[in-house]
Amino acid sequence: MIPRFAILLAGFDGHKYLYEQVFSLLNQKTVTVDIFIRVDGRSSIFRNMVIQLASDYENIHFIPGDVISSSGMNFYKLILGMNDTTFDYYALCDQDDIWEDTKLQRAHSCLSDQSVSGYSSDFTTFNLKGAKKRHRNGQQCKFDHFFQSSGPGCTFVFDRTGFRFLQNYLTQNQELLSVLAHDWLIYFIFRTNDLGWHIDPESHLLYRQHASNVAGVNSGFAAKIKRLKLLFNGWYISDLTLLMSFAHRAGRAPRFLSPFQLRRSKTQSLFIWLYYWCFFRNYLESGFDSK
Repeated sequence: MIPRFAILLAGFDGHKYLYEQVFSLLNQKTVTVDIFIRVDGRSSIFRNMVIQLASDYENIHFIPGDVISSSGMNFYKLILGMNDTTFDYYALCDQDDIWEDTKLQRAHSCLSDQSVSGYSSDFTTFNLKGAKKRHRNGQQCKFDHFFQSSGPGCTFVFDRTGFRFLQNYLTQNQELLSVLAHDWLIYFIFRTNDLGWHIDPESHLLYRQHASNVAGVNSGFAAKIKRLKLLFNGWYISDLTLLMSFAHRAGRAPRFLSPFQLRRSKTQSLFIWLYYWCFFRNYLESGFDSK
């Protein structure tokens, strides 16, 4: 039986690269795809393009959306509003990347062989000049899901069981929708609820780098410093606190941590470990039990 995939694309003002992305989705090998595109209410040009695509292709579906505050919320609404849960697999998709024609074939193979419900992979960035760079997500750590995603959400694929669980979990725990990074939250939900997750060391996605990226991938020394700063800015600490408190109330929060069980980057892991031991453990001990 040919695997059936639902591809969930949450878009905002993505008309410049939409056709190239969509045609790379339609050209996936050995699987069938239906593409569900949710359009932010502010994007008239983008909306008209999607409406035309949905008219031209019976397996492309236009989902009108309201004005939303973030890319993450756009994905949350797309996931929660997905009424057809009969597909074999569900994949998240950005509006401006390029999928190699074996991307979903590879995801299906890994999900089946590893007997897991969630999948992400390495990826390759490319810029407007055509320069490419391979990005590796690294091996899974015991507690990495408390502190980071397994990779960019555009590489995520779930089996039917995992997707249904994700929908129900988000429905029952609406407070988690405030987490800005949807990919981090999804990875957290799968790992804390013992749904298996595989991080694929192969790359089958070209991640486009351009000035209008909602979120980009940076490299080099300056970018590493920037990312260390981001670890301790307002949104990261706020989301980290929410996830840890949520896990604590469910009896899932880690108590004893090695410095390198936290993030797959050793430098970032060390900083997070210091933060955790200087502040977070006292907060856990004193503040969360009463909630």
